[in-house]
Amino acid sequence: MRFKTGSRSLRLFLAAILLSLSAQGVAQGGVPGFVEEFSLADVNGQVHRLSDYDSQPKLIMFWATWCPYCKRLFPAIQQIHADYASAGLQVLAISVRDEGDVAAYIEEYDLKMQVLVKGDEVADSLGVPGTPAVVLLDPTNQVVFATTNSDPEHPGIPQAVNSLLSYLKSRSTDHQSD
Repeated sequence: MRFKTGSRSLRLFLAAILLSLSAQGVAQGGVPGFVEEFSLADVNGQVHRLSDYDSQPKLIMFWATWCPYCKRLFPAIQQIHADYASAGLQVLAISVRDEGDVAAYIEEYDLKMQVLVKGDEVADSLGVPGTPAVVLLDPTNQVVFATTNSDPEHPGIPQAVNSLLSYLKSRSTDHQSD
Protein backbone atom coordinates (compact mmCIF):
# COMPACT_ATOMS: atom_id res chain seq x y z
CA MET A 1 0.00 0.00 0.00
CA ARG A 2 1.44 3.36 -1.01
CA PHE A 3 0.43 6.80 0.14
CA LYS A 4 0.71 10.19 -1.42
CA THR A 5 3.02 12.44 0.50
CA GLY A 6 1.47 14.63 3.16
CA SER A 7 0.54 14.27 6.78
CA ARG A 8 -3.20 13.82 6.08
CA SER A 9 -2.63 10.44 4.44
CA LEU A 10 -0.38 9.40 7.31
CA ARG A 11 -3.00 10.36 9.88
CA LEU A 12 -5.73 8.51 7.96
CA PHE A 13 -3.56 5.42 7.59
CA LEU A 14 -2.59 5.36 11.25
CA ALA A 15 -6.16 6.07 12.33
CA ALA A 16 -7.23 2.98 10.42
CA ILE A 17 -4.49 0.94 12.11
CA LEU A 18 -5.50 2.21 15.53
CA LEU A 19 -9.14 1.40 14.91
CA SER A 20 -8.15 -2.14 14.03
CA LEU A 21 -6.28 -2.51 17.31
CA SER A 22 -7.97 -3.24 20.58
CA ALA A 23 -9.37 -0.05 22.05
CA GLN A 24 -8.24 -1.22 25.49
CA GLY A 25 -5.41 0.92 26.75
CA VAL A 26 -5.47 3.62 24.11
CA ALA A 27 -5.27 6.96 25.86
CA GLN A 28 -8.53 8.82 25.41
CA GLY A 29 -8.25 12.58 25.16
CA GLY A 30 -5.44 14.37 26.90
CA VAL A 31 -2.61 13.59 24.48
CA PRO A 32 -2.42 16.43 21.94
CA GLY A 33 -1.79 15.98 18.25
CA PHE A 34 1.65 17.62 18.38
CA VAL A 35 4.39 17.50 21.01
CA GLU A 36 6.14 20.79 21.70
CA GLU A 37 9.88 21.08 22.28
CA PHE A 38 11.10 20.01 25.71
CA SER A 39 14.43 19.56 27.46
CA LEU A 40 15.19 16.95 30.13
CA ALA A 41 18.37 15.65 31.70
CA ASP A 42 19.53 12.06 31.84
CA VAL A 43 20.85 10.53 35.09
CA ASN A 44 24.30 11.98 34.38
CA GLY A 45 22.93 15.51 34.03
CA GLN A 46 23.34 15.73 30.25
CA VAL A 47 20.44 17.70 28.77
CA HIS A 48 18.50 16.18 25.87
CA ARG A 49 16.01 18.09 23.76
CA LEU A 50 13.22 16.65 21.68
CA SER A 51 14.77 18.49 18.75
CA ASP A 52 17.92 16.36 19.19
CA TYR A 53 15.86 13.65 17.52
CA ASP A 54 14.37 15.75 14.70
CA SER A 55 13.50 13.91 11.53
CA GLN A 56 13.28 10.61 13.41
CA PRO A 57 10.26 8.71 14.72
CA LYS A 58 10.20 8.56 18.51
CA LEU A 59 8.63 6.22 21.03
CA ILE A 60 8.34 7.77 24.48
CA MET A 61 7.52 5.70 27.55
CA PHE A 62 6.53 7.55 30.72
CA TRP A 63 7.40 5.43 33.74
CA ALA A 64 8.41 5.39 37.42
CA THR A 65 10.74 3.19 39.49
CA TRP A 66 7.88 2.36 41.87
CA CYS A 67 5.50 1.28 39.06
CA PRO A 68 5.06 -2.52 38.81
CA TYR A 69 3.28 -2.15 35.46
CA CYS A 70 6.27 -0.25 34.06
CA LYS A 71 8.60 -3.01 35.20
CA ARG A 72 6.34 -5.47 33.39
CA LEU A 73 6.30 -3.43 30.16
CA PHE A 74 10.00 -2.51 29.97
CA PRO A 75 11.17 -5.82 28.39
CA ALA A 76 8.75 -5.29 25.48
CA ILE A 77 9.91 -1.68 25.05
CA GLN A 78 13.55 -2.83 25.19
CA GLN A 79 12.76 -5.39 22.46
CA ILE A 80 11.16 -2.69 20.29
CA HIS A 81 14.29 -0.57 20.83
CA ALA A 82 16.52 -3.48 19.79
CA ASP A 83 14.34 -4.39 16.79
CA TYR A 84 13.86 -0.90 15.37
CA ALA A 85 16.90 1.19 16.35
CA SER A 86 18.54 0.38 13.03
CA ALA A 87 15.42 1.71 11.27
CA GLY A 88 15.89 5.06 13.04
CA LEU A 89 13.37 4.71 15.87
CA GLN A 90 14.46 6.67 18.93
CA VAL A 91 13.18 5.26 22.22
CA LEU A 92 13.05 7.59 25.21
CA ALA A 93 12.06 6.47 28.69
CA ILE A 94 11.00 9.47 30.79
CA SER A 95 10.63 9.02 34.54
CA VAL A 96 7.74 10.87 36.15
CA ARG A 97 6.37 11.30 39.67
CA ASP A 98 9.44 9.50 40.88
CA GLU A 99 11.73 9.91 43.90
CA GLY A 100 13.43 6.55 43.37
CA ASP A 101 16.99 5.86 42.28
CA VAL A 102 16.65 5.95 38.50
CA ALA A 103 20.35 5.23 37.90
CA ALA A 104 20.16 2.06 40.03
CA TYR A 105 16.99 1.00 38.17
CA ILE A 106 18.72 1.46 34.79
CA GLU A 107 21.60 -0.70 35.96
CA GLU A 108 19.44 -3.36 37.64
CA TYR A 109 17.22 -3.82 34.58
CA ASP A 110 19.99 -3.17 32.03
CA LEU A 111 18.00 -0.52 30.17
CA LYS A 112 19.61 0.27 26.82
CA MET A 113 17.36 3.12 25.69
CA GLN A 114 17.84 6.80 26.50
CA VAL A 115 16.44 7.42 30.01
CA LEU A 116 15.49 10.95 31.00
CA VAL A 117 14.46 12.09 34.48
CA LYS A 118 12.04 14.48 36.14
CA GLY A 119 9.62 14.52 33.23
CA ASP A 120 6.55 15.55 35.24
CA GLU A 121 6.00 18.81 33.34
CA VAL A 122 6.30 17.04 29.98
CA ALA A 123 3.86 14.33 31.07
CA ASP A 124 1.44 16.94 32.42
CA SER A 125 1.61 18.98 29.20
CA LEU A 126 0.68 15.86 27.24
CA GLY A 127 -2.13 14.88 29.59
CA VAL A 128 -0.45 11.60 30.51
CA PRO A 129 -2.86 10.02 33.01
CA GLY A 130 -0.35 7.78 34.80
CA THR A 131 2.34 5.19 34.32
CA PRO A 132 3.14 3.46 32.15
CA ALA A 133 2.10 5.51 29.15
CA VAL A 134 3.54 5.16 25.67
CA VAL A 135 3.39 7.83 22.97
CA LEU A 136 4.61 7.27 19.41
CA LEU A 137 5.62 10.35 17.41
CA ASP A 138 6.29 10.69 13.71
CA PRO A 139 9.43 12.60 12.63
CA THR A 140 7.55 15.94 12.87
CA ASN A 141 6.47 15.20 16.48
CA GLN A 142 2.86 14.45 15.59
CA VAL A 143 1.33 11.92 17.97
CA VAL A 144 0.33 8.88 15.92
CA PHE A 145 -0.32 6.42 18.75
CA ALA A 146 -0.79 6.58 22.50
CA THR A 147 -1.57 3.87 25.02
CA THR A 148 -1.63 3.15 28.72
CA ASN A 149 -1.76 -0.60 28.15
CA SER A 150 0.93 -2.32 30.22
CA ASP A 151 0.47 -5.82 28.80
CA PRO A 152 3.82 -6.72 27.20
CA GLU A 153 2.06 -9.32 25.03
CA HIS A 154 -0.43 -6.82 23.57
CA PRO A 155 0.41 -6.23 19.90
CA GLY A 156 -0.65 -2.56 19.81
CA ILE A 157 2.71 -0.88 20.34
CA PRO A 158 4.77 -3.07 17.98
CA GLN A 159 2.04 -2.86 15.32
CA ALA A 160 1.90 0.93 15.55
CA VAL A 161 5.71 1.19 15.37
CA ASN A 162 5.87 -1.19 12.42
CA SER A 163 3.08 0.66 10.61
CA LEU A 164 4.73 4.04 11.10
CA LEU A 165 8.15 2.81 9.98
CA SER A 166 6.65 1.04 6.96
CA TYR A 167 4.84 4.21 5.97
CA LEU A 168 7.99 6.31 6.38
CA LYS A 169 10.01 3.83 4.34
CA SER A 170 7.43 3.82 1.53
CA ARG A 171 7.34 7.62 1.60
CA SER A 172 11.13 7.73 1.37
CA THR A 173 11.03 5.34 -1.58
CA ASP A 174 8.39 7.51 -3.28
CA HIS A 175 10.63 10.60 -2.91
CA GLN A 176 13.65 8.74 -4.29
CA SER A 177 11.72 7.68 -7.40
CA ASP A 178 10.55 11.26 -8.13
